Amino acid sequence: MKLIILFLLITTCTNSRSQNSVTNIPANQISAEELLKDLDTLQAWITKAHGDPYRFTTKEKLKNQFAIAKTKIKQNKLMTSNSFAGVVMPIIAELRDGHAQVFLSDLDVVEGNVFFPLKFVFINKTPFVIENFSDQQIDLGAKIISINGTEAKDFFDEIIPYLHRDGDIETVRYKRLQNTTYLTRVLVALDMAKETYNITLSDNGKIKSYSLNGLSQQDYIGKKKKRTVKFEPLQFKEIDSLDATALLDINTFNPSYYDKGEFYNRIDDIISDLDKGNYKNLIIDLRNNIGGEDSYQMYLLRYLLESKFSMNAEITFMQNNYKFLPDGKHYDIDPKCFKKNDKGTYDATEYLWKDHPTLGEFIPFSNRFRGRVIVLINGFTFSAGSDFAAMLHFHKRAIFIGQETGGSYIGNVSGFIPTLKLPNSGVYVNIPLISIKRPFFNSNFTNRGVLPDIEVNSSLEDVLNSKDQIFQEAINYLK
Repeated sequence: MKLIILFLLITTCTNSRSQNSVTNIPANQISAEELLKDLDTLQAWITKAHGDPYRFTTKEKLKNQFAIAKTKIKQNKLMTSNSFAGVVMPIIAELRDGHAQVFLSDLDVVEGNVFFPLKFVFINKTPFVIENFSDQQIDLGAKIISINGTEAKDFFDEIIPYLHRDGDIETVRYKRLQNTTYLTRVLVALDMAKETYNITLSDNGKIKSYSLNGLSQQDYIGKKKKRTVKFEPLQFKEIDSLDATALLDINTFNPSYYDKGEFYNRIDDIISDLDKGNYKNLIIDLRNNIGGEDSYQMYLLRYLLESKFSMNAEITFMQNNYKFLPDGKHYDIDPKCFKKNDKGTYDATEYLWKDHPTLGEFIPFSNRFRGRVIVLINGFTFSAGSDFAAMLHFHKRAIFIGQETGGSYIGNVSGFIPTLKLPNSGVYVNIPLISIKRPFFNSNFTNRGVLPDIEVNSSLEDVLNSKDQIFQEAINYLK
């Protein structure tokens, strides 16, 4: 599903900063009255616009999160915009929709000395240092024992509930925390970002304490490792260590990297090469594929599945227009795309994606690949990437190796995703509009992603030495 991010900015509301000078509220603070209005606005947006707000939660649980947020605001009386983002995060997290998330009022252009000075990786939920942005000498591979006097486990356990995800999937949350920019956003929102971090590390049994300065955004960008390998959206190659085995590495289905015709032609050529080379095994790497166009995955599925199939069982909108969204603007969807159903919502018609059809039944190509398929997955296999994995899994067409996908097995809420600005705080939220249910939504209802047949969790040594243990496990399996 193409993720279209639409920035709708409110320009007609009163500037709260100018009001502050009159009411003697500090310039960077916002009154409880204004923030409560923002919560009411957010509640209306979610209730009226979100494609399926109660897929993984209940009205009562979501209502309770709003009540908790309102209590915090009334207790604090005044808040900064960033702190208010921290109040909103648990509400969006309760939606359990990985496409819905919260951004700071400056859309994450985080200024000041706040970036966390170490990059780490979780091994069995324990953080280990894998990159050092500070000016002090720190050995890579050291275990983080505590941060600012709090045990590392407790420090991250406090953060985890604020992170967005599909259903009850954990893998994606830990993946997100390993991203320094995302971690910084959360720490700023939770008032946990510090100019100085007192960190205790354990290196080969030796306990050492450090006082590390946080980094400005500019310093962080200058110190982090530069990508040495060019991003390739699609790669195909033979695996030398195995006979008749090839690797198809699909890093994205995003059409900004290749238009539909180009992608289709590439897939046609790859299937032709598989046939000419008499390949018996195909490893498809979907790790870190966070999605894109459904029609792209549908086209590849026609080369892999063995009988006719449907991509979607139900695609619905809550409304037939979104004029209630801010600034008088709305996502201008052609009326031909809607058809009212007996539930009071609106079914999508074929016209919605006339250039990228995914409705109806599809027949596999006669020259489809008939060999064995191995699929590599992890917590950043998301949206269309996860949907593709789920289709292969449901049709029992592949063996899955790695970690649980970050995207829901049964479909998602995505499609059109406005990024909406709350009028008084300036905090942004993504509200996905289209509910998408796979054909197996009801018979296999689950709050999880695609679970691997063979779970592989890399060791610290694997990470430090850039050893791809998941890929190696696929090789071992085929041997």
